[in-house]
Amino acid sequence: MIDEERIEMTRGERKHRRARRTQVVSAVIVVFLLGTCAMAANASVNPRIASNTYVAGVDVGGLTRWEASERIATALAWPDRKIALKWTAAGGGAETVSLDRLGLRADIEGTLKDIPTVLLWGQSSPRRDVPLRVTLDAGKVDEVLARIRAAVDAKASDARLVIGRDDKIQIVEGVAGKAVNVGRFRDSLLGNGKWSAIPAMIELPVDDVEPGATGDHLRKLGINELIAAYSTTVNNDRDRTDNIRLAAARLDDYLLAPGQEFSFNDVVGPRTAEDGYKETPVYWRDEVRTGFGGGVCQLSTTLYNVALLAGLEIVERHPHSLTVDYVPLGRDAAVSFGEVDLKFRNSTPNHIMVKSYVEGGKVYVKMYGDTGTDQKVAIKAHVLKKMDFETETIEDPTLSKGQVKVRNGKPGFVVRSERIIYVDGDPVKTEVLGVSSYYPLKKQVKLGPGAVAPGQTPVQAQTPAATPQPSTTQPAQAPGPSLPPGV
Repeated sequence: MIDEERIEMTRGERKHRRARRTQVVSAVIVVFLLGTCAMAANASVNPRIASNTYVAGVDVGGLTRWEASERIATALAWPDRKIALKWTAAGGGAETVSLDRLGLRADIEGTLKDIPTVLLWGQSSPRRDVPLRVTLDAGKVDEVLARIRAAVDAKASDARLVIGRDDKIQIVEGVAGKAVNVGRFRDSLLGNGKWSAIPAMIELPVDDVEPGATGDHLRKLGINELIAAYSTTVNNDRDRTDNIRLAAARLDDYLLAPGQEFSFNDVVGPRTAEDGYKETPVYWRDEVRTGFGGGVCQLSTTLYNVALLAGLEIVERHPHSLTVDYVPLGRDAAVSFGEVDLKFRNSTPNHIMVKSYVEGGKVYVKMYGDTGTDQKVAIKAHVLKKMDFETETIEDPTLSKGQVKVRNGKPGFVVRSERIIYVDGDPVKTEVLGVSSYYPLKKQVKLGPGAVAPGQTPVQAQTPAATPQPSTTQPAQAPGPSLPPGV
């Protein structure tokens, strides 16, 4: 017979034992979960890099990113790292420069930021090598190179035409220059952007710089010979001659392409005190006054005659308001910046080089090129009308007692000019260049206190002179520019 009481006790013990086992398991689970949460919390506060991780050969496994940054910086001894720079150009040279001066810096923070952290960093894992990235400060590179480039770089010399006073044309070949290739040097420094690629020594890349104009280029311009020349004589006014010399220097060596239009004002520029010009006599209608740049019109006139003799197309030309003494009638060319200009076009098949200079009391202008024909040019002028000048007598208290000052007068003219072009001795073209009208210039007699005009007796001098009557002869057209060009 089964003992009921014993059976009941056995059932209770079993139930108790199951309850205890459940409590133990629950406790273990709670402890595990608490430990996991603690580890997770610690990992979230101080994330660590997985074990067996290396950056630029430095073991950073199990370290926080901050700890890893400190270890990498210490291990690599960054401030002490240097690069040797060498070059062979300009006699060669060498210099050792720190990475910091060159602007090369380890991007430790950026490198570590891309390495994931793990919860169980102590677990065994395969070795992982992470390259250390670097950055480059281009401004610092340029600072280092500035002094080196000052010794290494050399400008290329363009080929040039040299024309002597004997009109012989010589081509001087160009010379190549040297220049440090800054872009290639930066690439050599940075490499693939990794620490391991930074070289210990760099040979500075130096490129040859070809001249912009070569001898072959100049030969193709077709400047083979003197095609026209003209000269005029300057007076003894030194300031006026200085003005001409200044303008001639700006015109000298000017190159005119086939079909290109030339503008005297554009090439020579303004004639002001700021531009170096001096104040001298200039024409203003039928008077002589003073103004800056007097004399420049003699250069433009000389150039105009060369353009005529070269057979070039004249686009714009203006006569002076009064006649000039340095060229025949109808062959002058007045200019005034912003008002009147001298323009012509290169109607030859080749380039033209203009040479201009002042030497031995003369202004010279020459043109070199190749017209493609054996042509000669003749210029003729026909006087259509001549106008006599008047004489005016002025009492000038600023003169000394008895002093007489005379300015000679000039007659006025109306002149028609033409150009005849001959090829192989035969006239092939006759063209009217235009009609030039010039005012008469009054003869002016200035008398100081008590002075007597030339040709008068003292008695005649006391008799009031008749009021001069205006001339009834006028120019056929409005002469000259309205503003004072230099003369």
